[in-house]
Amino acid sequence: MGSGHFLVAAPDYPTGEIDRLLGYGGELAHWLPEAAPYRSPLQARIERIREALRRQAAAGGWELRPNNLADYAIIRRLALKRCIYGMDLNPRAVELAKMSLWRHSFTVGAPLYASPQYWIGADFVSAKFPDTPPFAVGFRLITNATNERTLIATIVPWAGCGNSLPLLVCDSDDAADAFTDCAPLWAANFSSFAMDFVAKRKLQGANMNWYVLQQQPVIARAGCDRRFGDKTAADPARDHTLRLCYTAWDLPPFALAQGYDGAPFRWDAEERRHLRARLDALYFMLYGISRADAAYIMDSFPITRSSDAREHNGLYLTKDLILGYMNALAAGDTESAITLPGMTGGG
Repeated sequence: MGSGHFLVAAPDYPTGEIDRLLGYGGELAHWLPEAAPYRSPLQARIERIREALRRQAAAGGWELRPNNLADYAIIRRLALKRCIYGMDLNPRAVELAKMSLWRHSFTVGAPLYASPQYWIGADFVSAKFPDTPPFAVGFRLITNATNERTLIATIVPWAGCGNSLPLLVCDSDDAADAFTDCAPLWAANFSSFAMDFVAKRKLQGANMNWYVLQQQPVIARAGCDRRFGDKTAADPARDHTLRLCYTAWDLPPFALAQGYDGAPFRWDAEERRHLRARLDALYFMLYGISRADAAYIMDSFPITRSSDAREHNGLYLTKDLILGYMNALAAGDTESAITLPGMTGGG
């Protein structure tokens, strides 16, 4: 999003096209019965907005300039409110972009900022998604066994979510501590290649329905107490999930619950590659899967293999990193980053 320069320019193109197309309305007259002349619904809406602005200006004693009431100006605000979306990790950048957009589309009597089109009441959300703790484990509903990955999960903040993002939530205050402890482990487990290998074979349609998820072999909490050197499996699983998920300012409650009170982690593609590979290696070992079987499982993900081959000169980097981290974990090393022949960019 930055300072909003791209977003400021973005509504201008659809605005110009819509304004141009509205001019064709008169050319449609000969296609319609004389008793029913064509009238664009958008043109009617523009006129209603224009009349409302006039009334508000008269009531407030404001001066209205002709360009504030032009079709183009009103269409631009509509395009801004309905078609333009932006995000930024820096909250100051968000505010700066909002101010830039307001200045670009300013109309006397109109709201200062473009408002969201839809709202969901907090009480309604709380009834379905308790906010103790104020985060959950979400997974993607729409999927397919032929996709690169079939089961994809993450930590999501407390908010209203649609049916295509099923959630695992804590349903009682008494279980909040246990949920906080297990949530990052579940997110890591669900997103592992080991579980995805099973999920691909369980899935019969295009939806990761609850009954399919309930059949997945999830590592029990006690299984995450297995030691690797001076740490348990839960330690890197929790740390890596935090680093992979907490990359924006919408998850501070999750970070605090995991004992971290700093800023979101910078998105570093190379670091994330290693964190994911170590997590996959960890869960292969927790499932008791040998290195040879892990290699076989990784070969059953052809899209991942071909994508790696294109980007890394024929190297199946994801597989090789996972196997390398299995060796490191077997030696009790949960921290060192490994380097393989043919790797670039420091990893």
